[in-house]
Amino acid sequence: MVSWYWWIVFGGFVTTLFALDLGALRCKGAVGFHSALFAIALRVGLAAIFNAGIYMGWVGGYETLKLQQSAGLEFLTAYLVEIVLSLDNMFVFALIFRHFQVGGAAQRRVLLWGVLGALGMRAVLILAGLQVLHFFQWATYLFGGVLIVAGVRMLSQSSKRSFAFLVERWVRKCLPISKDFHDSSFFIHGNGAILATPLFVILLIVEATDLVFAIDSIPATLGVTCDAFVLLTSNAFAILGLRAMYFALADCVDRFRFLHLGLAATLVFIGLKMILGHTALCVGVVQSLAVILALLSGSVLASLVLATPKQGAR
Repeated sequence: MVSWYWWIVFGGFVTTLFALDLGALRCKGAVGFHSALFAIALRVGLAAIFNAGIYMGWVGGYETLKLQQSAGLEFLTAYLVEIVLSLDNMFVFALIFRHFQVGGAAQRRVLLWGVLGALGMRAVLILAGLQVLHFFQWATYLFGGVLIVAGVRMLSQSSKRSFAFLVERWVRKCLPISKDFHDSSFFIHGNGAILATPLFVILLIVEATDLVFAIDSIPATLGVTCDAFVLLTSNAFAILGLRAMYFALADCVDRFRFLHLGLAATLVFIGLKMILGHTALCVGVVQSLAVILALLSGSVLASLVLATPKQGAR
């Protein structure tokens, strides 16, 4: 079992990264492409160092070489799964921002607080999922089935997009909303009352949409490992990089027209892995990592090689 010391260290680390992002809000305008790439490189580099620390036994306090190496591979696999599933998030987030004509500075604010909400929400879902698996072993088959269904549903993106706009209608019925945006504010004083701005509505839409994505991605990472430390840390590293990934890739994510096939196949594979985990067809961590890498890299390469002339000209 991982010592409480490592939980405190990681909590401090996450707080520091979030504080840096909060300080960066003082900069006006949209995040530049090169700045976003630097932020991605920084977060991926930190995740790689943390991953190496687990694998080498410097982080987590795993007692044996086998345990630390297994935890290191599980961290890498769970991190990769969460990162690639986040690409699906970005497509919907970009659609939401375009629909509401949200400016660059406002996008940064929404995504920053959206990331904070996602961290808390996913931590609760992960811990709840672990408890369900601990007390009800048959839930493994349930989660596996959920992933297979999610993989099939991913072939059609329309359901998640329509859900986002259903949330908008519900929020507008429940909250007093100002007519116009007010810079990057979530609330204003108006007519003797506190009104939410349209930007706050968009924040709630982003959070609700992320919750829908988490229902797919959390069972996927539970299909990789049941180590709470590995699950929470890999998920946090992936989510902390989501904001930078959005600003670097949102404009070109639609070029990868076959990526959703790779994501769907990944979810189906992990679902089958969970269902077959107690049989002779059980798949190990190394084999799982290899299959996931092959599926995702294959879908990305197919998108690049088979790009239409219009996509290639962008």
